[in-house]
Amino acid sequence: FALMGGIISVGFILEGLRIAMTIDISGKQFAFLGYMISLLFKNMSGLIEVYGYVWYLHAIITGAFIIWLPFSRMFHIVMGPVTVVVNAALDHNKH
Repeated sequence: FALMGGIISVGFILEGLRIAMTIDISGKQFAFLGYMISLLFKNMSGLIEVYGYVWYLHAIITGAFIIWLPFSRMFHIVMGPVTVVVNAALDHNKH
């Protein structure tokens, strides 16, 4: 759960940085948590450089989660529906 929490937390910070870097985008209030985080970064200099590092951190954590997933107990969340679909397709082909 630490990897998922990291992906989510860093993702919200990343969205806040993206909103803070843009001048004015419509609908930014709909990303309510990202918008609130963007207010923390408002009028800060160097956001473009920080955004790049945070983006890479988000990508690395996401990659680590994808690598870890097949070896975890959470793998059944992915494979359960896949197994149901494959079994249904095989049963359909038999009839």
